[in-house]
Amino acid sequence: MALLISDRSGNSKMSRTFLNLAFGSASGIGGSERRMLELVHELKSRDINIRAMVPGPAESPLNLELRKAGASTAIYRSPASLAIQSARSRARATWAFGARAAIPLLIARKTPSWRGGRLLVAKNGLDAYRSRWTIALESRFMRSADLVIANSSAAATQATTRTRIPRYKVLVLPSALPSEWHVPSARSQHDRVRIGMIGNDRPEKQHALGVRVFCELQDEGTTLTIFTNRGGNVRTILESAEARVARRVSIHEAVPVTPSIMSDLDVLLHPSSSESLPRVALEARSQGVWVVGFDVGDLAQYCEAVVPWGDESGLRNSLSRACEQVRQGKRPSHTNVLGVPEYADALLATLDMKSSLSADSEGEDPG
Repeated sequence: MALLISDRSGNSKMSRTFLNLAFGSASGIGGSERRMLELVHELKSRDINIRAMVPGPAESPLNLELRKAGASTAIYRSPASLAIQSARSRARATWAFGARAAIPLLIARKTPSWRGGRLLVAKNGLDAYRSRWTIALESRFMRSADLVIANSSAAATQATTRTRIPRYKVLVLPSALPSEWHVPSARSQHDRVRIGMIGNDRPEKQHALGVRVFCELQDEGTTLTIFTNRGGNVRTILESAEARVARRVSIHEAVPVTPSIMSDLDVLLHPSSSESLPRVALEARSQGVWVVGFDVGDLAQYCEAVVPWGDESGLRNSLSRACEQVRQGKRPSHTNVLGVPEYADALLATLDMKSSLSADSEGEDPG
């Protein structure tokens, strides 16, 4: 059973193609979700039909954005209903995002009733803040996947070391950026160095640590702008900051960061404790913005310096150096990033190859 694909011109090699996307959460739209929305739009332009299975409610932002991008969507209410929907879908391939989607599908993949085609499992992050039970259960069933798609080398290594899945079944496919990010936006002039923190309100984003490092910088010639989905926790953190520092901090909630907004920053402060490869780092470098963060996942290769996790003084020194580089008119070197069409090409080429390699073994126990 070969995957049916179409070329970039939209001319189908065969008449119809189905790809299922199964999401374990619809609570927000982060970098992984935005990447999939862009991919859905690209694949639809090639006449590839996408069906997205999303947990309720039906009016969740992710479900609405998927429909806007061109996917047909189905709401599921439980892991069992997700497994049933996928097993009966007769898709060419099913791609699971998050343990809540992956585990029921990995179990269903081993049953005779499975009709969901090749099963792909996304590995978009590391395992910080996940329960030991979830990690153990996901690792137990990961071998049922036909392909694990990791967004960084760090995520791929973690996938292979925690399971017996062979390395050839793991594809490293870093995030892609749409065309508007591949052209640096015009930069405006400011009297102060503009530092930004961009990330949803989650523990691993370490907003408190980032604010603390900014406060300790003691540089009156800097400002900090925080973009997040919910700013309540950050406001609470700022209540204990000195007034002269707090007035240089602004918070923007639920504001999409566009290339023009990113290019209005000078430095991205990204103090996360657990990252695979954050898309925001690629976005920053595409617009000539310095990145300051810890050596977690594949993040360090995009940063001003390699700073071990937890070394707050090292992070502050790196931030100070980046600010000085800005004052000297220096910008980081250009970083090559995949475009969305190239990302789709790589994905479809790999799926077609995997389908061809395993066609002779169709029906064998995948585990």
